[in-house]
Amino acid sequence: MKKILLSLIVLTLFTLPQWAEAKALCSVGDKAQVLWGGKWWPATVLAVNPSGNKCKIHYKGYGSNWDEWVGAGRIKIVGNAPAAAPGQSSYATGQSVKALWGGKWWNAQILKTKGNRFYIKYDGYSSKWNEWVGVNRLKPK
Repeated sequence: MKKILLSLIVLTLFTLPQWAEAKALCSVGDKAQVLWGGKWWPATVLAVNPSGNKCKIHYKGYGSNWDEWVGAGRIKIVGNAPAAAPGQSSYATGQSVKALWGGKWWNAQILKTKGNRFYIKYDGYSSKWNEWVGVNRLKPK
């Protein structure tokens, strides 16, 4: 019984980080095709939820009132967000930055990094506003 319990603990310790670091469905700035009304429509990713399993999209040629959150069953990424300019990806966990949201720059803190993607918390706002962003939405404070 102890061997089984020990095996389960070891298995959990080695697989848990993989679940926690699952790749997000999309990145801010990605070009996508989104299924709506039985047809695929061109769109751009505006935001990613903290779990990384939903993307807020903007349909090309339509007003922001059509923007919506979509999951894996309705989105296909067809082009990735622009690559970082040289030297721009030097942000670090714990660093204070300015983050672009809604056309304005907001004070934020980088909580996690993964390549050129950064999980941020907006200063003075609850964790429900935390999100993954690309380097194109960050600048030094």
